[in-house]
Amino acid sequence: MNFIEQLGKYILLILFCIFVLPMFCDSTSNKSSQNRVEACPTLPENAVGQMFSYKLQHLQKVILDNRYANIWYDSDKKISDTKTIVFYWHGTNGTTDEINIAFGKKGVQELVSRGYIVVSPDHLRNADGSGTLNYSWYIANGSRLNHDIFFGDLIVQCFNVKFKTNFKVITSGFSAGAMQSALWSFQNKDIIGIILYSGGIFHLPQFVTRQKFWSVITHGGVTDKRGDFNFMNTGIYIHNKVLKLGYTSTVCDFTPQGHGIQIEIADIFTKIILDSENVVMPAQCSKNF
Repeated sequence: MNFIEQLGKYILLILFCIFVLPMFCDSTSNKSSQNRVEACPTLPENAVGQMFSYKLQHLQKVILDNRYANIWYDSDKKISDTKTIVFYWHGTNGTTDEINIAFGKKGVQELVSRGYIVVSPDHLRNADGSGTLNYSWYIANGSRLNHDIFFGDLIVQCFNVKFKTNFKVITSGFSAGAMQSALWSFQNKDIIGIILYSGGIFHLPQFVTRQKFWSVITHGGVTDKRGDFNFMNTGIYIHNKVLKLGYTSTVCDFTPQGHGIQIEIADIFTKIILDSENVVMPAQCSKNF
């Protein structure tokens, strides 16, 4: 092999390490660094369901440009005291009013009034910012690309900068959004609780330990499934996993409801957030906190 051929191979190897390997990392949460001036939007003193655009230019991947999130908060309500952001995820094409079903009709307003920040990110969009990228949730939750993990981390870090604090996170989600929340919560040391409506995933990364962590996991029985995922089985799997790790968890069997957001949990969503140790869970749940 002559010198030119060897040099060519070395160049290809370097390019592979720079551009390809980072796409297949097992865990990205809490490890991303970004130019916050470039990536973070200008956040106002008060936000009531406003949609903000995040550039995500630091990731150097065009497909992550032009991400959005609906955000609610009131800086007059002692955000610095609660220091907690509550997320809701779903694999739909953008933020919708579904959060009001998952949190109860007045859940968002109640959390905001008590000093919590509430965030509902959009689904992964195409490179031009329109529509959705089919099956992108399953790619992300296969721990290969983790686009949505980057996005969630970035939003939290932007709020850390704005309010000059280190926010704790409670993440919730339905269906594909529950898969996202399960994956994210195992990776991120700042997440202290999860509420998973009919959703989960078997292939979880190594759990990053923290002082406090709890979970509420629901399923609708054997008919609670989408595609290759049976969410009854994945929900029970995650519940047992959390218990084995030594943290608190409750699993709720809403057979034969099937795949859906369980209203019984939505009705007490804020109570779970505000007093996870003493809230009374529905009869369909295995144990109380």
